[in-house]
Amino acid sequence: MIIVQTIILMLCIGLETFKQVLFALAGKNSTNRMTLTFAAIFTHLVQLGLWFWILSLIPLGIAFPLMSLSFVTIAVAGKIFFKEKLGIRRWAATLLVAIGTSLIWGH
Repeated sequence: MIIVQTIILMLCIGLETFKQVLFALAGKNSTNRMTLTFAAIFTHLVQLGLWFWILSLIPLGIAFPLMSLSFVTIAVAGKIFFKEKLGIRRWAATLLVAIGTSLIWGH
C-alpha cells in the first residue's frame, strides 16, 4: 500500500476507536450523554467519508479485513480509558487479530 492509503486507513481505524470511546462515555455519563452521542455520530460521519475514499483506492476484500485492526485499538482503549480487564484469552485473541492484519497489510 502506498502512504496515502495507509494514512487514510489509519485515520479510519483511529476514528472508529474514538467513536467507540465516545459511545461508551455517553453510556456512562448521563450529564453529557447527548453531547457525547452527537460527537460520536459526527465522528462516524467523518469516518464514513474516509471509508468511501479508501474503498476507491483499495479493494474491499483488503480494506475491510484491515479495519479489523480497530478490534485491537478498541481493546487497548477500553483498558486505558475504562480500566477494563483483559484476560490472557482476550490478549491472545487481540494478538491473533494483529498478526492476521499484518499478513494482509503486506499484500
